[in-house]
Amino acid sequence: MTTTRKQFPRLGKDDPTQKKPPPSGASSVAETSGPAKSEHVLAGEDPLAGTRYRTVEPLAEGGFAEVYLAEHRDLGRVFAVKVLPHEMCRDATEVERLRREARTAGKLHHPGIVDVTDFGETRDGRAFIVMEYLEGEDLEVLLEREGHLDQERALTIALRVSEALGAAHEQEVVHRDVKPANIVLVADAGGGERVKVVDFGIALSPEHHGRRLTERGFTPGTPTYMAPEQVRTPGATVLSDVYSLGSVLYEMLTGSPPFLEPSGPETLAAKLREPPEPLRQRAPELEIHPAVEAAVLRALAMDPLDRCESMEELGASLKGALEAVRAAPRAGAARSAAAGPRRRGRRGPVAVVALAALVVAGGVA
Repeated sequence: MTTTRKQFPRLGKDDPTQKKPPPSGASSVAETSGPAKSEHVLAGEDPLAGTRYRTVEPLAEGGFAEVYLAEHRDLGRVFAVKVLPHEMCRDATEVERLRREARTAGKLHHPGIVDVTDFGETRDGRAFIVMEYLEGEDLEVLLEREGHLDQERALTIALRVSEALGAAHEQEVVHRDVKPANIVLVADAGGGERVKVVDFGIALSPEHHGRRLTERGFTPGTPTYMAPEQVRTPGATVLSDVYSLGSVLYEMLTGSPPFLEPSGPETLAAKLREPPEPLRQRAPELEIHPAVEAAVLRALAMDPLDRCESMEELGASLKGALEAVRAAPRAGAARSAAAGPRRRGRRGPVAVVALAALVVAGGVA
């Protein structure tokens, strides 16, 4: 089985992180669960020295965090360990942000949620968070390569994301930054595909209300995918996540995000001014099913009260659309595949950099 290079959840697009890209044409990904090979241990002093973990190799690094593949010294299991840089550890707010994400992750007990197992400090005083290590490819990388996805696969991915976010919402946790870069696809042992929502670094939960960990005037989220009400008010609700997932699904289906403005501020202004272009108008050659378009446009309603009221309701809408696609003649699907990749629109700049990654998993049939 061909294995891609590690695709660890991104640290943020305005972070100068150097990631290892997957090789072109890689056919599958693999989940790591056994001890690491000793030949990968870094030369020099172990950055995790003095902890229960031994560094195997770096996964990513940048101005906002360093991520290492590490092995538990006693258990022999490997994990992903995210460590704050020295300069950020001097800021109590940044350390608290990482600590509160660990607490948020810890309350999401669900079979589809990858464990966050530890929080601590290195010998030189740097805060770190430990989570289960997985390998995969994020949806953004896939879309950059493929352009768009066929309707069945796009709907199935969105359905699994809705289930994962629904589990978080049941615990009153709102993600606030649902986007392709935070959706990771991982192959399972049976040859299928699992979907994982990552990075709850700016999530809202009940224990965090009233505790400001962002600068005043700072709107957390990514303009391309965030809901219009997130611009007007500092808070977000489950309906904001519904809108963001609708934006991701729109892009999976058409090859471009709902709004094609050249900058983040212009994108947000457009969302406050008008609804997105209908999918069948944006990409007529792809023959998107009317039921699919209706489901996506409802999720993208400007007024939150006009959207599905929960991820469960959105999931039911997506299931209905998926059934409609499967019952329709297959000629359209063939033409969709023949259309090839579409040019994807420009994205607004990322408005926030998360400080830890959490993986929420759901199985894709």
